[in-house]
Amino acid sequence: INALINEDLFKVGVTPTTSYMVEIHSAPRKAAQIIFKDGTTKEINFEEVKDYEYHPEIKELEVFYPMVGIPENITFIDLPGLMANRIHD
Repeated sequence: INALINEDLFKVGVTPTTSYMVEIHSAPRKAAQIIFKDGTTKEINFEEVKDYEYHPEIKELEVFYPMVGIPENITFIDLPGLMANRIHD
C-alpha cells in the first residue's frame, strides 16, 4: 500500500501491523476515517493514521488518497494476518 501511495503511511513488518481492515480509496484529497465496532465514526487527520495501529474498538479504517493513474472508483483493501488477533489478545 505504501508503494501505491508513494508515502510511508503504514508500518511494515513480519508480524501483522494492524488488527482491522483498512480500505484505501483513490480520492481527490487526503483524508481518513475510523469506523468503530459500535458503528460510530471519527474523522482523523491523515497523519494520525499510524497512531491507530492497534485499537481493540476499531472495526475498520478508511483512507482516502490521490493516487496518480488510479481512477477514483478503485478501492484497495488491506486485511490483518490470520494470527493478528491472537498476537494482540
